[in-house]
Amino acid sequence: MKLHTNLTHNNHFKFGYDNQWFVNRQNSKQIWMCEYGVAKNQEYSVKQANADAATKIWEEANRLGLDIYLLLSGGLDSEVAARAFLEAKVPFTAVIVKYQKNRDERPWNYHECKFADLFCKKYSVNKLDLFLNPIKFFESEEIKKIAEISQSRSGQLMCSMWAANKLGNGYIVLGQGEPYLYRQFGKWWFREKEIIISWYKFWLFAGIKGTPGFHQYTPDQMLAYLSDPLIVKLINSPTLAVGEPMNNAAIKQQLYQSHYPDSDFLSRKKYTGFENFLPFDENIRFELMVKFSSHHAEHCVEYHEMLNRLKGKKLNNS
Repeated sequence: MKLHTNLTHNNHFKFGYDNQWFVNRQNSKQIWMCEYGVAKNQEYSVKQANADAATKIWEEANRLGLDIYLLLSGGLDSEVAARAFLEAKVPFTAVIVKYQKNRDERPWNYHECKFADLFCKKYSVNKLDLFLNPIKFFESEEIKKIAEISQSRSGQLMCSMWAANKLGNGYIVLGQGEPYLYRQFGKWWFREKEIIISWYKFWLFAGIKGTPGFHQYTPDQMLAYLSDPLIVKLINSPTLAVGEPMNNAAIKQQLYQSHYPDSDFLSRKKYTGFENFLPFDENIRFELMVKFSSHHAEHCVEYHEMLNRLKGKKLNNS
């Protein structure tokens, strides 16, 4: 199908079912598939690739005549996306979604918001606060409409979709999409989850202009991340001993800090704000899991094979 915008650069990242790209799932028997482009600059560092992606996003937004809005969650991935825009001198507005009943109360996701607010203050970034009461949202007709469009099984993910929808005529960037690696059966694997791709589906089918995956906007970014010395060291680590990491999340902050040493990536625990209303989140999640029971496929590629694909080398038959 012809897309209204480039979800990634030249739409290098493709997703779909049964060899049909950029479509929704129609039945449980369909095979979920993903495909990626070939990196043009295979010598980029993570920092260089991110800055290049930020520039390409700016060019696309300019082509469409739109201002850039970055959903800044307070987590490391969206903060690195913001740093990339700053490094590339690309103008943008940071959007912080605050979960609260009333605007004069402390947000339920205060732990995340404080990091996002501090970042904007430190680097003089223009920001826009959006206020959402997730409890009311989870009980609304609006979330049902968003779920139908995105085929999402996660109320939490749909809060970002709600924000993208509220921003209207802008170029909306979600600072996620960093490669996920895990160790199993004596090998390291790259993984893409169908559940997470519901963000892409919403951007596509709701007509949101922008990218829901900054960190995979170009294949150069993906290759730079997967080729990073810290990732290579992790991949080449000996057989697992007690306490050794099973995925790359354990070294994420160290990796980002190595490329942005002048940044104060404040140590932070992984919170989302949803800890404060888990029963409501669990209720909507259960309803969505029943409705979209088959939407949980995973696309997994052995680590070295994934490198070959991003480098454009001959693929294995497996």
